[in-house]
Amino acid sequence: MGSSNNTGLTDSSDIQKLEDADSCPFSIGEMVIAFHGHSFYAAKVLKIVGYLNNWDFFVHYHGWNKKWDEWVTTDRLMAYSEDNVRNHLAINKQQEIDKSMKLARSSNFKEKNANVFVSGKKRKNDDCLFRGNIHITMEMCAKIQIPLRLKKHLVDDCEFVTRMGKLPRLPRHPNVNEILHWYVQHRTKENDSSANSVQEIMKGLQCYFDKALPLRLLYKRERRQYERAMAAYDLPPSHVYGAEHLLRLFVMLPELLYHANIEEDALVELILQFNDFLKYLRENQRKWFRTGYYVADDTDTSADEQDDIV
Repeated sequence: MGSSNNTGLTDSSDIQKLEDADSCPFSIGEMVIAFHGHSFYAAKVLKIVGYLNNWDFFVHYHGWNKKWDEWVTTDRLMAYSEDNVRNHLAINKQQEIDKSMKLARSSNFKEKNANVFVSGKKRKNDDCLFRGNIHITMEMCAKIQIPLRLKKHLVDDCEFVTRMGKLPRLPRHPNVNEILHWYVQHRTKENDSSANSVQEIMKGLQCYFDKALPLRLLYKRERRQYERAMAAYDLPPSHVYGAEHLLRLFVMLPELLYHANIEEDALVELILQFNDFLKYLRENQRKWFRTGYYVADDTDTSADEQDDIV
């Protein structure tokens, strides 16, 4: 099944009810079909964690040692139905056929190279190669690993805003712009040869943040605060918001990167850089996540109000 990934939230409770429970697509104890590597497996949901309108599921693969148990996201699971089982057993079988064909072709690749590529591009009907590239890219994007303690902060942050009706104080210091600048300085001190690459990647991350914050990174209760802050300070979000909202961006990054037109080598470099940045963010967590939350006068804290991400 490939390498195991046992990182994730290991909360004492089986499920963190921080979102509307009705919106959770699966339940504890439910059998599902899980995507792992290039194949599909029967699995059982053991634990569920919800934060930032996202769900993580801790699953056990049927017939496999529990060392393979892992946390997966919703996009890697589907309902365990007769049709899905039949369809994905066929996909697994085709994957094995494709793998055998690929090994057979490898011995005379040069001879058949012209049949696989046309004008430097893969043929549109070369299904097995095209499908494999999609799966590899999705797996790569999912390798952005948020450290456990930062995931715990995401859960707490969601609880403060959606259940307790609190908001983080603005403007934040340090803000996102300052944090990214300090990280560039930190990295260039360690390795001057990477200065330009690190700086460009952080500029791109800051651009992603400024565009994504009003669209994807705010809860409903934060919308009015955002509008007032933008009008009051006349600055981009990265100069007003801080580590709390920057961390939320990393929940969305795998999806954003998957839909971006990025070469595989560049994607590998980005993921390595983002994971290193998350490690740096974790090392400075106590200094940068000390913001106080407050209850705004116009915030409705009623327990029955659903508070989705924008």
